[in-house]
Amino acid sequence: MKWTPGLTRAFFIVPFNILLVIPALILWGVSALKLGDPWKIFFYPPVAGVGALMIALGVWGVIRSVIDLTHEGEEGTPLPWDPPTKFRSSGIYGVTRNPMVSCVGFISLGEALLFGSMALLCWCGFFVTVNLVYIPIIEEPELEKRYGEAYLEYKKRVPRWIPGTRKK
Repeated sequence: MKWTPGLTRAFFIVPFNILLVIPALILWGVSALKLGDPWKIFFYPPVAGVGALMIALGVWGVIRSVIDLTHEGEEGTPLPWDPPTKFRSSGIYGVTRNPMVSCVGFISLGEALLFGSMALLCWCGFFVTVNLVYIPIIEEPELEKRYGEAYLEYKKRVPRWIPGTRKK
């Protein structure tokens, strides 16, 4: 993997803000506004442990997806405004078409469980909903135009979100 200025910008624009800045602001806002208990689901150590495990697995998936997408010194980023020039369908991209989004959603859900926060659960729901709309309506048609038949075959073979859910 070649770490480029575009990849650095991509990391700080999307995962850093979605997974750290916005959740921190949400937790701070809930506390500062004294919204208190209605926004607190629970804090139960085993559930917090599951949340921490989800975060760790999600971080691994995000790192793996960046490595798989940008290997061999390839220019570009996982983001649509600076995409890689070569089509990738191996590694983690052979298991799910959107590993970055799936893993970020997984991390976001893990954060909600770790902190026992309904507000973070709502943020996770918002993130997932936006991507449920954006990816099939905007991103996938663009990928079909860019990569043609190879992407259409890939869509038939690999599930959009959750590994192992593609019907044979």
